Amino acid sequence: ANLLFARGLARQREMATYRALGASSVDLVQQVLAEVAILVALGGALGWAVAGLANVAIGALRLPLPIDLELGLSLDRRVLAFTFAAGALATVAAGLAPALAAVRGDIVIRLREGAGAAGGRRQSRWSAVLVVLQVGLCLALLVGMSLTVRSLAQVQHADLGFAPTDVLVASVAPRLQGFARQEVDGYLDRLTERVRRLPGVEVAALASHLPLNVELAFERVAIAETTDALDRWPEIDAALVDPGYFEALRIPLRAGRTFAEGDQPLGVPVAVVNESFARRFWPGQVAVGRAVRLAGLSGQYEIVGVVGDGKYRTLSEAPRPFLYRVLRQGRWLARAKSGQIGSGTETLIVRVNATAPATVDQIRRELRAVDPRVAVARLEPLTETLRTTLFLPRAAVVAFAVFAAVGLATALSGTYWLAAVTAASRRREFAIRRALGASRWRIVGHHLSRTLKWGALGVCLGLLLAAVGTRGLRSLLYGVEPRDPGVFVSAAVTMSALLLVCILAAVRGAAAESEASVLRGD
Repeated sequence: ANLLFARGLARQREMATYRALGASSVDLVQQVLAEVAILVALGGALGWAVAGLANVAIGALRLPLPIDLELGLSLDRRVLAFTFAAGALATVAAGLAPALAAVRGDIVIRLREGAGAAGGRRQSRWSAVLVVLQVGLCLALLVGMSLTVRSLAQVQHADLGFAPTDVLVASVAPRLQGFARQEVDGYLDRLTERVRRLPGVEVAALASHLPLNVELAFERVAIAETTDALDRWPEIDAALVDPGYFEALRIPLRAGRTFAEGDQPLGVPVAVVNESFARRFWPGQVAVGRAVRLAGLSGQYEIVGVVGDGKYRTLSEAPRPFLYRVLRQGRWLARAKSGQIGSGTETLIVRVNATAPATVDQIRRELRAVDPRVAVARLEPLTETLRTTLFLPRAAVVAFAVFAAVGLATALSGTYWLAAVTAASRRREFAIRRALGASRWRIVGHHLSRTLKWGALGVCLGLLLAAVGTRGLRSLLYGVEPRDPGVFVSAAVTMSALLLVCILAAVRGAAAESEASVLRGD
């Protein structure tokens, strides 16, 4: 819109000449419409082609999830019709506005002053308003991109509460394939025992699911002495794990002990909690030796250990309570409510020796040797599994980068043409100033001071929009505040520097013209 606006301002004198030679207002409007129609057709065709290529690229993308998702993308005719109509309407309106102003103005004034006429100056002000909006929106996108880039950099060094390096994971589901209880127990026992004997394996343990994965589980938990109704018990994230789980993931022990081989199904029900759990239920007290109750289960669970906090759902989450139970004690217990532990899938976690590790192929052979009927849903390094957690931050970076690049190109081109058209309308003024002794750089500086105010307004608007809009990014950010002052200042400085270069490039040409040739009308 701003480019068409600027082009229309530059053609004020041309339109007045056509009218002086006998062209009617209808003829001029038809000419502009014909030019705009070509632009709309070419732009629409290019837009549809880019949309088609983008859909092909996105359709070929494989998301880092344990299952394949078909996005079902296609070019919907209604969407295409709407976007084409919206683009055509905006283009026609932007192209016709200067033409309609030209056909209504006084021919003599237009021929004498051209784009420097009062109408041109009014339209230039409208063009400046568009530049302010462009710069503001672009700066908001730059702030969003900077925040997500810094967040992604922080994620690479995030403290997860466990060590994912040198760990392999495999998911198996013998229960979902019709195995009876005794068969499942026997299969899992043989599997872990064979894997533990592999050269290069330090620890092997089973778990109901992994942290920072798509699977979630929870329990309704209360301390043993509670008298609250069941529906008032808080929901606490939970997992079923084998002895060796904490050692496999190197989760630090803070107090008590972790699970041992003696914690059998018929033994005393035991649990391990994290530090946030202990602080929530027993603030300032020792948690080891206390007991909790779980909804839908009889008896009490004795707390035998406290481990360090970690990240369980997302990287940006605040510390949250977590409860671990022994896999053998909880695998076959009936649940009172849906949505809790019991998906039927077990995850094998294997910590390998960093210097002489067991390989994925070795573990795959052991899985097949135990029972070839059991399908392996996943067998890969844990670091590869955690790519799911990084998918949203990385996608946000890509999206903001694309939008910021398009916005930056639009804002800078709009600012350039506004400065160029404004400078062209003042060519005669510049020439007179030069003839009276003003230096070229003084003229450029004077014009810059008038043009940069629109850029400054745009920067202020962008900072305001960013301050309001970035609050919605909090769930995507890690280790970075949505209103980080450093990000805001750096984005504003970058935008201001680019605007300055852009305006200088547009103004220097007009200020450097020979005053004699301009005053002669060459």
